[in-house]
Amino acid sequence: MGPAADPAEDPQFEIGEPAPAHVPGECAYSAALYGMTGNASSTPIGPVTTDATGIDICLSLDARDNLVVAHFAAGTTYESAASSSFELALYDANGMLMRDGWDVSFGSNPTTTFANLEYGITKGQIIDAVLWVRAKRGTATSTVNLHLFEPYE
Repeated sequence: MGPAADPAEDPQFEIGEPAPAHVPGECAYSAALYGMTGNASSTPIGPVTTDATGIDICLSLDARDNLVVAHFAAGTTYESAASSSFELALYDANGMLMRDGWDVSFGSNPTTTFANLEYGITKGQIIDAVLWVRAKRGTATSTVNLHLFEPYE
């Protein structure tokens, strides 16, 4: 599995409106991910049910043994829809936005979509972060799959 394209530079990605302002609070879930496990299998969280207020997932992202970079990815369950029911945003331990997520859609009749967020962690770093997962409207339920791996192994 190679590194994912940067959505800001790749026209195949469609980036929506940035997530509304959020101040990370108490975490509903937490996960510690190590970037050199030797595979890119996911760590599933949930299923989680959330509304427009959202939930926080506390993360410890460990890239201390990575060769080049640790690639973090978070994604919701696939939906048969043109737009995901969810928005994702990644914050650092101080509450500063690191990156907004985006929808990834493929296929037609029906179109399949999921909320996605990807971020590179510099080798040697261990960072604490918060993933904010929120429903775009109403309430929605999904498993959130988390990955941290070395894409150059």
